[in-house]
Amino acid sequence: MFKSRWKWLLGFLAAEAVVAYALCAVLLCTSFSDLLQVPAQLVNPGYALPVAASIVCLLALQLAFLTPVAFPILKADARPGWARLLLSGFAVTLMLVVPPVYAIAVACQFFGLEFKTFPLELLFQDYPQVTLLLAMLVVGPIVTLVLRRKWSAGIPVRQSVHIAGLVSGILVAGAVMIPVSALETLKAHKVAADVIEAFESNPLRIALFSLPLVGWAVATPLLMRFAKRHPGDSALDKLAARLLLGTVFEIAAIIPFDVMARRRNNCYCFEPSFFALIAAASAGFIVFGPAVFLIVGRRRAKAFSTVCPACEYDMSGFPHALRCPECGAGWKSPPKDPAA
Repeated sequence: MFKSRWKWLLGFLAAEAVVAYALCAVLLCTSFSDLLQVPAQLVNPGYALPVAASIVCLLALQLAFLTPVAFPILKADARPGWARLLLSGFAVTLMLVVPPVYAIAVACQFFGLEFKTFPLELLFQDYPQVTLLLAMLVVGPIVTLVLRRKWSAGIPVRQSVHIAGLVSGILVAGAVMIPVSALETLKAHKVAADVIEAFESNPLRIALFSLPLVGWAVATPLLMRFAKRHPGDSALDKLAARLLLGTVFEIAAIIPFDVMARRRNNCYCFEPSFFALIAAASAGFIVFGPAVFLIVGRRRAKAFSTVCPACEYDMSGFPHALRCPECGAGWKSPPKDPAA
């Protein structure tokens, strides 16, 4: 039973990764002739290295969002397994490393910061995504050992809340870029040129590119309060569904401005609409898998409320049993002691 679930999960993740890898190449196209060059782009090392590194990091955050979800207890030791802890270690590492790497990458791309040594130039200026991946793979296992001792009673929901806060910060930054894209469109028609020139000043550019981190810092405590009002997996269910819905609305709002930006400029990678589109797509990639998993799991739980989730044994004849008589899995939480 568990092997089939793992096969389904790995197949789902592989399909997500392949679609995302190809879709990034399509997003870089501005004409039909560019679309014909997509197959060659997919095997280009300059494209493959940063995009593949980004997808692996996003997949790690996506899976880590689900690690606090309760699973059937198949052993006396209720501590989370090494696989779930390793995913948590990867996520914690990424959340610690993302702010400084993002700040350095923005300073290199938009504010003239340069590194004179080749390794630093390669890791922070050219391929910051690879820096995140290397940090995750090297530091993540060390963090996992720390979490193994700290989270002996289970993985806390606050880890997923921090990831949801990161997604919220990304969506806030993308939403703010939408009116900036509108001003760029007006500037192209020689309207509101003074306003857009003000946005191009360094202080406002710093404020704009700081939005993902600021939004992350502001959203996390708010989402933490939301999670406390919805204990258990229901909080993650609602967070994933609402963030995915917000991503869909944001992408729909961005697309018209992105189309206009592509029509007026062949080199649009620094356009606000392109930044907003990539931000929203990244946020949607993180929450899409958890939303599908939690929504399907919730409906399955309602349909099979008297079935053991581990082996699907019919438990209707054992309504008060805490463990399945067939496989021994703990399919229900023990009742609370009223005197406690």
